[in-house]
Amino acid sequence: MKKDETGFLSPSQLAALSSAESELFVKFCPGTGYRQSQPEPGSRAVLDPMWGPIVATRDGWALDESIRHHGSSGGTLTALAAFLLAAGKVDAVVGVTGSSSDAFGNDSVVIRDSADVGLLSGSRYSPADPFTSIRDVATTDRVAVIGKPCDIAALRSLRDADASKLPKIEYFLSFFCAGTPGWRGTESVIDELKVPRVEIRTIRYRGDGWPGYFTATANNGATARMTYEDSWGKTLNRHLHTRCKVCQDGMGVHADIVAADSWDSDERGYPVFDDGEGRSFLISRTSRGEKLLREADGRAISTLATQLGRLRAIQPSQEKRKKFAAYRAIGFALGGRSMPRFRGFSRFRWIATAPREALAQALGSFRRARADRHSEKLR
Repeated sequence: MKKDETGFLSPSQLAALSSAESELFVKFCPGTGYRQSQPEPGSRAVLDPMWGPIVATRDGWALDESIRHHGSSGGTLTALAAFLLAAGKVDAVVGVTGSSSDAFGNDSVVIRDSADVGLLSGSRYSPADPFTSIRDVATTDRVAVIGKPCDIAALRSLRDADASKLPKIEYFLSFFCAGTPGWRGTESVIDELKVPRVEIRTIRYRGDGWPGYFTATANNGATARMTYEDSWGKTLNRHLHTRCKVCQDGMGVHADIVAADSWDSDERGYPVFDDGEGRSFLISRTSRGEKLLREADGRAISTLATQLGRLRAIQPSQEKRKKFAAYRAIGFALGGRSMPRFRGFSRFRWIATAPREALAQALGSFRRARADRHSEKLR
């Protein structure tokens, strides 16, 4: 079921759900909220209040140069998917790729050959349901899944509640997510590039270098492109779903392994987006994830030890989102929006560090919610 630009189902869509569908929706949809993941009992994982369960941290990149170049941040997740298939550890990998029939769309796909994992590489900064194709996988098959943090949380919760209707999910792989832009975000970038929408054959948001370019390819083969800093920083992130603005989990806390851009930082400590060879900041969150990274190191990926403290400098937007998500949620709720419930997350512990900004975030969200409700009444 397709959500609107805010990331919420409309009242008519909710009303169309059967009682059984409604019950499943409330129980498993991460849009209604979910719990913080806890470290495995007996494992080496520790729970960091900001970054979630952590076994180990390292920088990494794909050994295959084409995968590294084609991927968004070093191709590590793509390389791990290929390794799992080639080593016979899974029978299939389920994830998302650009649609073959709609340049603006995304498709959920099942990959069974390591030679085809390139279909999964590259970020998709537009709405996607990565796991709809999992219904095409036999329940006896072993699979790895790659998805946004909220997708991973929902699927893991569903599996833990009733694994009988799902294949054997061996690995949950995710990446740091700053939120999903609605379709208007992509359309706005295309319009800025002055390419007629009807002439677009493919859209690539990143990759083919690091951080890579937003690249639109027309039916005649001509290309138009925009830097990552301009496409994401100035346009796409202005169209984030409202639900994403209050998310407590942009870090994939329910994944076995999560990857983030391991940017270099300038003298002020801010990320630098100069072109370079892709590199991921990898966090293993479970013993299974840590074991996979150790086995793949030197065979599919190359890694270097790094410190968790680097994340604050290279992912400042994630830290800010986590700190103030609760206050945004309060503002949206006071403005009449239904908000998700997050259990076990340290939502209010950071208010003393920036009380004025926390209040500003709440007020801004309140005004946005009121404006949204007003525009809905006019439609």
